[in-house]
Amino acid sequence: MSVETTSPDADPRPAGARQGASRRAARAGGVIRPVAGVLADGTAFYAPLGEVVVVDSEHAAEVAAALGFAGIADYLGRRRAAGWTWQEIVAESGQPPSWLRRQAATCGLTGPTP
Repeated sequence: MSVETTSPDADPRPAGARQGASRRAARAGGVIRPVAGVLADGTAFYAPLGEVVVVDSEHAAEVAAALGFAGIADYLGRRRAAGWTWQEIVAESGQPPSWLRRQAATCGLTGPTP
């Protein structure tokens, strides 16, 4: 998990370390989100207070497109209808079972069991 500060002066790490962390997160496929605001105690927050921001939809669309499907619901639905096991879907998609389970729940499908 990466943390971004609201002011470069507030970060005790050297400037090069801050930049390196951002580059490492980007190379690892991490998402660096802009700071949405700062609490009274100085703690930064990255989503509107009281709301949950879901960022899986873009990743799901990319996974489905890479596999030749219009969307993740289409991909999961067709594979399950064809009799594929969840383990086979995990192997083909290269995605973790927990991620597929979340996507399946969003689509109204039954996800893999841990």
